[in-house]
Amino acid sequence: MQNTLFSSDSYYSSKWYIFKNTELGRLHDCIDWDNLVELLPKKKTLRGAPSWLPPKGLFGMMFLKHYTGQSDQKLLDRFNTERSAAAVGDAAVLWCIIV
Repeated sequence: MQNTLFSSDSYYSSKWYIFKNTELGRLHDCIDWDNLVELLPKKKTLRGAPSWLPPKGLFGMMFLKHYTGQSDQKLLDRFNTERSAAAVGDAAVLWCIIV
């Protein structure tokens, strides 16, 4: 059996490893995401369209907007193009795809 660097059933892909070693990946690791998410008010009504992202993803998009210097529309266009190929539930995965 040949040893591999990343297990094929591992949650962490080589793309994830590369992301974690970038400036943005190190910034991601410094943020206390759980406490940040707790600052958001809870949704009290079922009106309106459901959110595309969990709260952590919303903060991830805000950081990406600033980090990439893209307009809202350009960031959303890029997100919509890339999201079909990824699990978007985690802001880190989203950052890895967009950046």
